[in-house]
Amino acid sequence: MSVLAHATVGWITLEALRRCYPAAIDALHRLVGLQLSAGVLILESSALNSSIYWLGEASRNRSDRKSKTLDFLAYLDVFYVIGAVVFALLQCGLLILLVLGACSMLFRILASDLSSESISNASEEAVLRPQLPGYNMPVADAPLVGGALLLTLAFHELGHGIAASTERVKTEGVGIFLAYVIPGAFVRLEEGLLPQLPTRAQLKVYCAGAWHNLILAVLCVIATSSIPYALFPFYQRSISGLALDLPRDSPFYDRAGRPNEALLALDDIRMLSPRSMTRSIKLISERSSLATPLVHFGINDPGTTTKDEFVQISGICVNREELQQASSPFPSSNSQCFVLDLGFHQYSSFCVRSSLLIEEARRVAHSVSSNLNSPTAISCENTHDCVLQGQTSSSNPSLLHCAKPIVEPGESFVIVHLASGTSLAWRGDVLRDGLGPALRLAPLAVRPSIAAWSMWLGGRALLYFLVRFPARLLFFVKTLRDVSVSIALLNILPIYWLDGSLAAVQFIRLFLLSAMPKPSMATKKAEVFKRSRDYYEPEDNDIAQVLREQYHDWNAIHIRQKRLTRILLGGGTALVVFNVFFGSLFVVMH
Repeated sequence: MSVLAHATVGWITLEALRRCYPAAIDALHRLVGLQLSAGVLILESSALNSSIYWLGEASRNRSDRKSKTLDFLAYLDVFYVIGAVVFALLQCGLLILLVLGACSMLFRILASDLSSESISNASEEAVLRPQLPGYNMPVADAPLVGGALLLTLAFHELGHGIAASTERVKTEGVGIFLAYVIPGAFVRLEEGLLPQLPTRAQLKVYCAGAWHNLILAVLCVIATSSIPYALFPFYQRSISGLALDLPRDSPFYDRAGRPNEALLALDDIRMLSPRSMTRSIKLISERSSLATPLVHFGINDPGTTTKDEFVQISGICVNREELQQASSPFPSSNSQCFVLDLGFHQYSSFCVRSSLLIEEARRVAHSVSSNLNSPTAISCENTHDCVLQGQTSSSNPSLLHCAKPIVEPGESFVIVHLASGTSLAWRGDVLRDGLGPALRLAPLAVRPSIAAWSMWLGGRALLYFLVRFPARLLFFVKTLRDVSVSIALLNILPIYWLDGSLAAVQFIRLFLLSAMPKPSMATKKAEVFKRSRDYYEPEDNDIAQVLREQYHDWNAIHIRQKRLTRILLGGGTALVVFNVFFGSLFVVMH
C-alpha cells in the first residue's frame, strides 16, 4: 500500500501544479512534448520519426542505400512476414491452451465441494497469473520491474512504427506515458492510412509489436549467459564458497566481516554450489521435525521451560570445562540454552552466549580437522560421536561432549560459517523465517583488487553497490525477458482493444478471401467495366448481373467476418478474464 500511497500523493501534487501554473505546463509541452492530465503523464517526441521512416524506406528501395553495411535492411519486410506467421501459430496454440486450462479448472471445481481450499487447488491450473507487488513480487523490485515494462512497451511500439514505415505509413510521434502507477508507450501513425492497406500489409503492422517482444526475449536469454563474461575484468567466481549478496534487512548484514562476503558452510555442511545450499536448508528443516521434547531428558533446571521446548536432533561438539565458567543455568536475551550429553543417559542444561559457544566449537573442530570435511564445527548426535573424533587429536576426548540446542517447535539453531572467518548463529524456522533470503546468493564475487579500491574510494556503500550490481543486472535482464514474453503473449491473444483482436480480424478476412472461388472471365470484364465507366447504369445485362453477384458475395463475406470476429474475440476475452481471475485468486490465497 505504500507504493500506491506515494503515487497518490505525487499525482495530487502534479495536479495542483497543473492547476496553479498552467502557463508553465504549456511551455513544457511546447519544449519537450510533456502533457499532464488527470492521472496521466505523457511525454511525446517527433525526433525519431525520420529515422523510423528511413528504415522502412531503405527496406523498400534497396537502391536508396549507398552503404553495403545496411544490406540487412533489404530483409526487413521478410522479417515482419515471418513475425506474422509466428503470431498466427502462437495465437492458435494459446487459444487451445486457455481452453484446456479453463476446462481443467471447471472440472476440478465441479468435482469437489465449493470450499476455499478446493477453489485454491483448482486455481493452480490457471494459465495466466498476474504479478502483484506485496504478494508474489517484492515491493523493492517494483522500480526495476517498472523500468523493464517501460522498455518492453517502447520496443513493442517501435515494431509497429517500423513495420508501418515499410508500407509507406509515416510515424507522427513516439512517446511514453504513466497512467497512475502503470508505465506505457505508444506510436502515433498517420491517421486513416492503416485501414486502407491490403490485408497482408495490415497483418505485418499489427503483428510487429509482439514479434519485437519475442525477439527481445531471445536477446535477453543470450545476455543472461553473457553477463558473467562481460563482467570478467571486475568480478570472478567465488573460490572460497558461495558469494553472498546480503540484503540490508538481513540479520547477518551488520555482523558479517565484509560486504564482499562468501558462505562457507551451514553447520557442518560445506557449500559447494547453490544446489548444496538448497539441499542443506531442506535437511535442516527435516531435522527440526525430528526434535525431541525436552521433558524426555528429565531436566528440571529452573532456567528452562519443560512444556513447550524441544531439543534438536543434532548438536555440536564442545569442551565442557571451557564453557563451565561462562555458562549459566538461566537464559538471557542474548544467550542460547543447550542440553549437554554427559554420557550414560545423563544430561544437564546450560545457557551461554552463542558467540562463545561458536568460538569453542571452532576451536574443537580445528583441533581434529584432519578427520573433517569442513573445519568449522563437528556435528554430533551424542557424546560418543565427539569422543570418536577426539581420539584422533591431541585433546582429551573425555572432555568433549555433544551440546544440543533447545528450540521452540519447528525452529532450528544453525551456525553460519563465512569465508572471512566469521561464524554467526541463527535461530528460527528455516522455511517460514527465511534463512535462504537472509543469505541471498550473488552470481559473482568482486575481485579483491576492485574491492580494495572501492573501499578506498567510497567505503562500504560503494562496495555494497558493486556486490549487488551483478545480481540486480541479472534480475533486470531476466525480468525484461519475462515481461517481454508476457506482453507478447498478451497481445497475441484475441482480446478486445489489443493487437490480437486487430490481427484476428485480418486473419479471418484473409481466410474468407482465400476460400472464395477464383474470379471468372465475366467477373474480370465487370471489374474493367466498373473502373472505366459508370457502372450504375451498365449497358450489358450480363455485366450488371455479374456486378450484382459480386456485391452479394462480398456482403456475405462481410457478414461471416463479423460473426466469426464476435465469436473469436468474445470467447478469447472471456477465457483470458477467467484465467486471470483464478490466477489472481491463487496468488492472493497463497
